[in-house]
Amino acid sequence: MRTPQLILRSWTLSLLVTIMLVTAPGAYVQAQSCCDSGDEADQAAETACAHAPLRIPDSATGRMVHAFLDLTYTKSDDALQAFLEERLAPGARERTGDESLLKALRTLRGDLANGEVTGASKTGAYSAEVVVKSTATGLVATLSFDLESEPPHRIEQFSADQGPGDSASAASCGSPSVADDAPEIAGVKLPAVGASLDELRDRFNADTDKLRFVALLSPTCGGCLTGARAIQQSVLDSYPDLDIAVHVVWLPMLGADSEASAKKSSLMYVDSRVQQYWDVDQSSGWAYTNDLFSDMGERMKTAIAGDEQLQRDVQPRGQGPMWDIYMLYEPGAKWGETVPEPTSWVMQMIPGYTLVWKNDFANPPLRSELVDEIAVLMQEALGEDPELRVENPQGHGLS
Repeated sequence: MRTPQLILRSWTLSLLVTIMLVTAPGAYVQAQSCCDSGDEADQAAETACAHAPLRIPDSATGRMVHAFLDLTYTKSDDALQAFLEERLAPGARERTGDESLLKALRTLRGDLANGEVTGASKTGAYSAEVVVKSTATGLVATLSFDLESEPPHRIEQFSADQGPGDSASAASCGSPSVADDAPEIAGVKLPAVGASLDELRDRFNADTDKLRFVALLSPTCGGCLTGARAIQQSVLDSYPDLDIAVHVVWLPMLGADSEASAKKSSLMYVDSRVQQYWDVDQSSGWAYTNDLFSDMGERMKTAIAGDEQLQRDVQPRGQGPMWDIYMLYEPGAKWGETVPEPTSWVMQMIPGYTLVWKNDFANPPLRSELVDEIAVLMQEALGEDPELRVENPQGHGLS
């Protein structure tokens, strides 16, 4: 028997999916305008039913999908606890730990808020792979459930991958490309970074008397968009009156990344403390790699050498531009011929699971949530005690 486990893996890359859902081995139901909960469906299924565009079968896997969808329509941590206790097999809980599972589920619930099932692929009698899209955040994820073959059919294995799980395209990490003339980005202007980095450098140096935050992000990768919302929550929302300069650089790391998609992603920020850029040549990412992180890949390999689980979960990056990294600079730092070393930083590796590198690649990555680690960077810079922080009453879901 396989070891029960719960995995929230790195986001997969794809765009296309067949709109089908398993009803029994080898059988499918085409897309429908309602769902079929049946007499045995629980209250969770009834709540989510109205929001599912596919007909969900009244089966062990169908009811599990319903139960998860219901989580995305509530902000109650009691509901998360009940899902964990009632829906996860004991082995899965023992292996990962309830605290880690609750954090992971909280993050996933927030990213897939108000979720709808938009598709699925063929699976077995007690397994399902469904595509869920959040109507609140726009993020898409493929959820895979493997259940116990005997009642009560609890989850033995579970994974969440950003993007529809079809392998037809490896060009994107969740979000489709945006047309250059899309009406929602009309009038949006993003300063170009340029090969010389003058635009970014000058604006950074104009605020040497302030705390500064710099992030290098892909505009279509779900993990990066989650990180962008973490900045909103842990920096901007948490410190609405703080005199801080936030610099968000959008750069093309995936096939769907473009200036148009960067403009669309930039719309999430309305705070005047945020300055955003488009870096078509990845100049900022390469500058950080060459000036500060040139040995990153080798240091990662050394750090995880003694941990078999990390070796399975982490793919050390090769030589390339830095991205999905979040850096804090205390007042006084100045950008000269080379990029300045940040006071502290965190780099995301596996959104949702979550693994993050913090301040040094010599040590293994932390099993923590990005939104929490960015909050800690801020608290440390401001002389606050992270141990005394008050948790966000809405949980860690980012909307």
